[in-house]
Amino acid sequence: MNKFKKMMSVTLAGCMAASALMMSAGAANVQTGTTPAPVAAPQNVRGTVTPSTTVKLNTNSSNQIVPWSGYSGYGYWKIHVINTSKSRMTVKIHKDSPTGELVCAPMYIPAGGKLPFYDADGHPLSAGAYYLDISTNGTYPLNGTL
Repeated sequence: MNKFKKMMSVTLAGCMAASALMMSAGAANVQTGTTPAPVAAPQNVRGTVTPSTTVKLNTNSSNQIVPWSGYSGYGYWKIHVINTSKSRMTVKIHKDSPTGELVCAPMYIPAGGKLPFYDADGHPLSAGAYYLDISTNGTYPLNGTL
């Protein structure tokens, strides 16, 4: 199980860092109704692991969309959700838009629980825009981190 957790953390770290790099470089300006352009990772960093990025969930809402970009050479992902709300969270991953095609089955995190998720089918994601759709049932707001 520890090996599984380590694999999951390394994969999410790569995805989240690649997204942070793109956002800090100004390569993507994600606004409602727009998608970031896919960008290939430089040759010298392909296949490497990138640092993890922590996203604090918006406690003023019961849902939140978190965009990230998949880069060529960085197709594997890991998401570790820490749910400190009083409600079960649902996490969905969409491709190309916040309501686009689902990449995998929805993930459910119980109230007060934490769960890591990673590319379930073992195949890397294609380069492009992805969106995490995180929500509670509406009774309680989001609380926790990705």
